[in-house]
Amino acid sequence: MSRHTKNNTVGMRAPHAFASFFMLKKLQPKTIIESGVWIEQGIWLFEKACPEAKIIFLDINFKNLIYKSKNAKYIEKDFSLVNFDHIEKITALCFFDDQ
Repeated sequence: MSRHTKNNTVGMRAPHAFASFFMLKKLQPKTIIESGVWIEQGIWLFEKACPEAKIIFLDINFKNLIYKSKNAKYIEKDFSLVNFDHIEKITALCFFDDQ
């Protein structure tokens, strides 16, 4: 799978992406929750780093989304309004990329 966008001006840049990828590869969380989705960079990176993880993307508006993963759940809500009681907290990672 290759990245779907070449211009990620307001999104994750190379140093941030490298650090995130390295951390995800090392931790291998069972669940990844990202709050704040811009175009698709995080989606691509999370799928590459943790292909077996359950991935949940949250944003109040997905209008800029270019790529939507078939393997992820998308919730158009603020993080504070979502019930995460069903998530095993000890093996989950939350990634806050909100502006």
